[in-house]
Amino acid sequence: MALLFTYIIGFSVVIIGICIPIISRFDGEKPKLPDIPPPYPPEPSPPTHQTKYDVFISFSGNDTREGLLSHLTKALYQKQIDTFVDTRLKEGQDISQELLRAIERSLISLVVFSESYASSSWCLDELVKIMECRREQGQIVIPVFYKVEPSDVRHSKGVFSEAFAKQEKRHGKQKVQTWRSAFGEAANISGLHYSTKLFGNEAELIEAIIQLVNSKLKSMRQVSTKGLPGIGKSISSVESLLRQHPQSVRVVGIWGMGGIGKTTIAEEIYNLLRHEFEASVFLRNVREVSLRRGITYLKNELFSNLLGETLKIETQRLPTYVEMKIERMKVLIVLDDVNQSDQFEILLGKLECFGSGSRILVTTRDRHVLGTYDTYKVEPLELDEALKLFNFIVNQGGKDYAVLAEKVVDHANGIPVVIKSLAHLLRGKDKRIWESELEKLGKIPDEEVFAIMRLSYDDLDSYQKSILLDIACFFDGMKLKVKYLESLLKHGHYRVLAALKRLEDLCLITISKEDVVTMHDIVQEMAWEIVLQESIEDPATHSRIWNPDYIYQVLKNNQGSEAIRSLNFSYSKATVRNMQFSPLVFSKMSKLRFLDFYGEQDLLKFPEGLQQLPSRLRYLRWTYYPLNSLPKEFSAENLVILELPYSKVEKLWNGIQNLEKLKVLKAPYSSQLKEFPDLSRAINLEILDLKYCLLLTRVHPSLFSLNKLETLDLSWCSSLTKLETNAHFTSLRYLSLYHCKRLNRFSMISENMTELDLRHTSIRELPSDCKNLQTLPELPLSIETLDAENCTSLKAVLFPNISEQLKENKKRVVFWNCLKLEKQSVEAFTLNALINMVRFTNQYLSAALEHDNVDNSNEDPEASYVYPGSIVPKWFEYQTTTDHLTVNLSSAAYAPKLGFILCFIVPVVPYEGLRLMFTISGEDDNDGNKVIKLNVDRPRKVISSDHVTLFYDQRCSSFLNGRYKALGVFKIKVSVVSISIASEHVAVELKGFGVHPVNPSKYSSFKENMELWGYHTPVTVKPVSWLNGFLSRIIG
Repeated sequence: MALLFTYIIGFSVVIIGICIPIISRFDGEKPKLPDIPPPYPPEPSPPTHQTKYDVFISFSGNDTREGLLSHLTKALYQKQIDTFVDTRLKEGQDISQELLRAIERSLISLVVFSESYASSSWCLDELVKIMECRREQGQIVIPVFYKVEPSDVRHSKGVFSEAFAKQEKRHGKQKVQTWRSAFGEAANISGLHYSTKLFGNEAELIEAIIQLVNSKLKSMRQVSTKGLPGIGKSISSVESLLRQHPQSVRVVGIWGMGGIGKTTIAEEIYNLLRHEFEASVFLRNVREVSLRRGITYLKNELFSNLLGETLKIETQRLPTYVEMKIERMKVLIVLDDVNQSDQFEILLGKLECFGSGSRILVTTRDRHVLGTYDTYKVEPLELDEALKLFNFIVNQGGKDYAVLAEKVVDHANGIPVVIKSLAHLLRGKDKRIWESELEKLGKIPDEEVFAIMRLSYDDLDSYQKSILLDIACFFDGMKLKVKYLESLLKHGHYRVLAALKRLEDLCLITISKEDVVTMHDIVQEMAWEIVLQESIEDPATHSRIWNPDYIYQVLKNNQGSEAIRSLNFSYSKATVRNMQFSPLVFSKMSKLRFLDFYGEQDLLKFPEGLQQLPSRLRYLRWTYYPLNSLPKEFSAENLVILELPYSKVEKLWNGIQNLEKLKVLKAPYSSQLKEFPDLSRAINLEILDLKYCLLLTRVHPSLFSLNKLETLDLSWCSSLTKLETNAHFTSLRYLSLYHCKRLNRFSMISENMTELDLRHTSIRELPSDCKNLQTLPELPLSIETLDAENCTSLKAVLFPNISEQLKENKKRVVFWNCLKLEKQSVEAFTLNALINMVRFTNQYLSAALEHDNVDNSNEDPEASYVYPGSIVPKWFEYQTTTDHLTVNLSSAAYAPKLGFILCFIVPVVPYEGLRLMFTISGEDDNDGNKVIKLNVDRPRKVISSDHVTLFYDQRCSSFLNGRYKALGVFKIKVSVVSISIASEHVAVELKGFGVHPVNPSKYSSFKENMELWGYHTPVTVKPVSWLNGFLSRIIG
């Protein structure tokens, strides 16, 4: 999917990123496993509980968190192995229920025994639970002996003996004995021992762990597929084709009729093999999505997911840098339901672009799509396999039922979707119902699959039937969520949700975990047949019309009738043939509820305009709507969804419309739209999309009264200059102002915002209300001030590549109390601070006049960065953990003026306050009373952890510059106090202090080297730790 950079307030999607140096692969002989005899471990078996994670890692953070664990977690993530790692400090006495559930729902537990493992009661409780799951659920346990001897663990010797002795004093003998038993039991399982005899380094150990985990997962998945009747043979056949020619790029096709199980087989193979590849993507419903959203959208989805970054590919050929990355990657791609060979070619391009060993799996109904590639045809299930599938669903025993079941299955022709439908129809019913349904089946010829599916339809009440036909003939493929269908299909006292649940229970629809309703093609075709039988000769009397030729005839001849409930018109030049339509074309369709016109531009012509649209319309989408406004007589009181993409409207309507039922309003790419609609009565509006409305200069004030608005997209509204309000939004979750290049005033915020895109605007400052912020996106380069204080949910900060960061203009960046920031983001943050602080210092030195006189006035620094951290960044040339240090510039290259960046490590401050005041002074007799004081705002309540604070202050630089010129070698002493509301001064003990001199003459070299290193490379790819030596050469 196309990924939008997100500024998240109340973000519900966790973005995982671990910034760890790339692990070198083990190139030599695979290390042998240590000879530790297992006590008859259980054979791999399908999980008997609901699994959520592939691997649970039990570890002691004291001696593994920053080393082995971070590298191992990164490697597992790269291999797409779903892993649970509790990153919290393991303190306290009681293990959480969340951890216990995570252990239960994991296929494998990886136990990392290190020296401090037995010192943690939390770890020991985890281990007891892990061994319990091994005994009762057959969970796989893999011990890793990290810098400890297996025999010491097995017999609780050495440091473990001491640890258990201390545990006995705290927890008693009985508790500790339980721990000892689990300890010894786990240590007797065959695992991996990290020693220099077996592994040359930790990278080799990690490679061995990954290989072992993969082999265990594969064996478990092979066992689990046995629960799907008839699928094992298909999986083996397709896997065999994929395994051929391991060094080449292979394409394999799976083909067969609709409902035969192609996608299910592809899903199983994908889950079985994806861990063997560096990246993998399962692209579903290619045929449907390409029709609805275009093949370019799918191409962006494919390569964005493969590379883990947002791409905007607008041509058939991949950008050069994407090709360069892809050709180094071994990838697994599944293209599901491809129906045209050009889809395949446009999506993938040249196969040579993919790395050696890459695999592409394609499912299709059309064998010809696959050309000369190897294929596997999915045949209908054999009778015994079909019977197993049927019985698995109905779960009813007895000889009488067995005979009836065999007769029922015989009519399904081995088609899984038909078998499932019949099984769900009969499940829980008594013998008489079975016999009755079987009698109906006996009257139906075997080849008439639609008639078989009709049995499930006949089991519905009239309202449920109507909903099924609406979905099949109009809504399927639109990816509408249940909440919108609930409003669109509402009828009197009937409950839409209950009806949808009934349809789902009969396998007539599917409701995804995202609450999107879809329908299988066989079910849809059955529903179409039902509607067509309403009238064989006169399409105008059909309740629902979707055939383009039928609709054309109805519109051309003005044959509309009250019978018509929906029109789904996909038109082209061949369909409409430049026909001019009457202004009264809809006048006879008084009961029309759903209208969807989508096709090519300038084909639907209304030379006399359009006098009316049916007042009962609930859904109206009209692509390339040809008139400058909706009809004057149109009443929108029943509209739930209104979409007019690429329209010619200049305004939607006059005055105020009754829009109380309206939930979605979209008119994107309406380049003539000049007037923002009055939405005063749209009290339930949730989505408003007016992107690419280039002539919009302002928004209507009613926008700020929409208390239920969740999504607002005004991207590319390039004439818009401001979006300001004092209104406090609570529901707004997504706001895009991308490329509103004239927008320079912005204050529209929401406490629950999930995505905010402000790229390519002229906004210079952001609002600071962001308590629930979880991800901060790539922001406009023009941003000068960024205040994210107390964004306590913030986890990720996204930055552009180095070349773009060098164009930034940040002066004040504040991230007080953002304690959930991931390591990757903190390191990227450190580099961004370096770039901006050095740039600002150089810029200020180049432009400022000499300021030799230093006063003691309390002023804010000219530039500052604040973010969580406990150590001075390594690029600082001078640093200490005390409150003083010596700067020696006696041998430094001469510069008429140096700038000085300061760093202070501020500790936890558990009491209220307004500001922190830093004092910088000399530490020798020549200082006199000269001091510099800097004031910085702090969180009002508490400072919850250590923070890195970076400053550039011209007065301070002038002071230190004078000492540099006079002495060459000089001392600096610092202190800090917290100032309360009552002006009380409370001393704060700093945890670190650093000084970094900046020579303006070296800035060009710094910039060139940074650009060279970061060309086209996102910061998140390369950790700052790699740069330490590099930076020390180009900054000082």
